[in-house]
Amino acid sequence: MPFEPINERHAIREVAFAFQFARPFNVEEIDTLAKDHDAIRSELPKLQRPMFLQFFVGPDASQTLNTPPGGANFESYKRDGTLDWRLSVTNNLLTVNCLTYTRWVDVWARAKHYISFAMPHLVKEDNAVSDIGLQYIDEFAWSGPIEEYDNRLILKAGGDNIPNSILGRGPLWHIHQGWFEPRERPLNGRLLNRMHVDALLVDDKHIVRFDSTLSLDIDEADRPTKCAALINEDGIADQVLSELHAVNKAVLGSYITDDLAKEIELVG
Repeated sequence: MPFEPINERHAIREVAFAFQFARPFNVEEIDTLAKDHDAIRSELPKLQRPMFLQFFVGPDASQTLNTPPGGANFESYKRDGTLDWRLSVTNNLLTVNCLTYTRWVDVWARAKHYISFAMPHLVKEDNAVSDIGLQYIDEFAWSGPIEEYDNRLILKAGGDNIPNSILGRGPLWHIHQGWFEPRERPLNGRLLNRMHVDALLVDDKHIVRFDSTLSLDIDEADRPTKCAALINEDGIADQVLSELHAVNKAVLGSYITDDLAKEIELVG
């Protein structure tokens, strides 16, 4: 097919898991987490502590102070020096990024392991998880002559999410959409479903990038305040993210052609 996934059996460039908290983490919480690095050092050997500079204006304009570290990043790298996995804690956000996707069951198991390491340091009675998110970035590259480029070979024409006005527009285009849906299980809230599709020229290659972000904004009364409820066997995180994974597959399938969906094993 003229549009080819960037990997042999899937098109996934990166997947990210995100947990947003009600308030920013304080320095003590982040310091305690960083001091526990040995627990995951063999898997994420590099620890980075971002520093921020504080500037003063007016009478104290001559002062420039280093403020306490603003977060903590635990990272591993591939043999070529590019990022492989990252666990990041900054402001009020806990994220895990994977840039070596294999299968959902394996990737989520490893991400959950890192989340389980971090959560006991962060979840507090006064700082509940307010939002759980899943982001997928899928990429396809055009392999044919540029004069034959046709985005109807990747987009599902006639689908609810594809405006007819974008079809046949050449190799540079985009579709940015988003909507909310109510959710009741396993948590009450509203689900933001955002899809950004961009046709770009990258390193002399024409690619189409699907950036799908699903984010469950949890009703305040349902926000988890205990680690066990989030990350134990079949906990809330498992239930929510399994559902978001299924939604992601359905949404991507509504944008791309059926033949391409079969090629990347999105459907049976």
